[in-house]
Amino acid sequence: MKTRQPDNTALRTALWRALHVLIDEKPYVIDDKIGYDLIKPEAEWQERPDMKYTKRLRASIVACARFVEDVAKTEIENGIKQYVVT
Repeated sequence: MKTRQPDNTALRTALWRALHVLIDEKPYVIDDKIGYDLIKPEAEWQERPDMKYTKRLRASIVACARFVEDVAKTEIENGIKQYVVT
């Protein structure tokens, strides 16, 4: 049986979210290291080419995640019972 590997885009996004907490200054826009804990990246993961020079890209990923979390929280408080993640 062939083992499926996680999508590279999903891995990168999870690691960028973790980088926000690990190297950016407080206050954090989101505090999310769950992906990092699940992935358990190799020791030199921050030296990967796709992890360098990503401050602006990380900012957009983190801002979008925060926006979605805020909208979901508001809607849950207003009684919504479910939402779809695409």
